[in-house]
Amino acid sequence: MKGEKTILLVYNNYNLIKKFESELRRNNYRLKLYDNPQLALREYESNFFNLLLLETRLSNISGFEFYSIIKKIEKVPVCFFTNLTTYYRSLLEIHPNLDINCFISTTISLKDFNKIIENKI
Repeated sequence: MKGEKTILLVYNNYNLIKKFESELRRNNYRLKLYDNPQLALREYESNFFNLLLLETRLSNISGFEFYSIIKKIEKVPVCFFTNLTTYYRSLLEIHPNLDINCFISTTISLKDFNKIIENKI
């Protein structure tokens, strides 16, 4: 059941993700939102989140760095919000150990967004 699923959303620009936050809440997902990645890391709870949604550009560290730290703690699905999907896919060629296959364009339709979330959770 969706309402039993919890998503960690770490962002840098709330204006880019607010429509996604609203959609997730509308679909009864529990959310923890952070605009500070260091605080999100300090307060991170193992075995609590079903999915991480990270903006690629965060303050102080990148979404990739954030995920690399979490990946050392536990394996949890992740998706990245970006406008530059092609660029970030090329970064994965440089860092293949990240094992990331989910990029969400900030211009995606909510219908397509929901499909991605349902498939990842």
